Amino acid sequence: MVPNALTTYTEKGEVIWSHDTTTTVSGVNGLTGFGGLISRSGTTIVDGMFFQTSGYGQGLGMPGHVLYAFEIPILD
Repeated sequence: MVPNALTTYTEKGEVIWSHDTTTTVSGVNGLTGFGGLISRSGTTIVDGMFFQTSGYGQGLGMPGHVLYAFEIPILD
């Protein structure tokens, strides 16, 4: 298990996919950003895309400023 990660599991608890939100990313706008703690609601799934904000820095959180957008793969 990766701290500060977006992770999906099978019904048996096996990891299908995981993304560490503390890494530096290149945005579609050409700017560099970094994620952080995920401590708020905001997960949205629409039209085959998964969206999640990352970087809740209030209190002991890990600040950042990223809106992740991932395409959801079709599983057989």
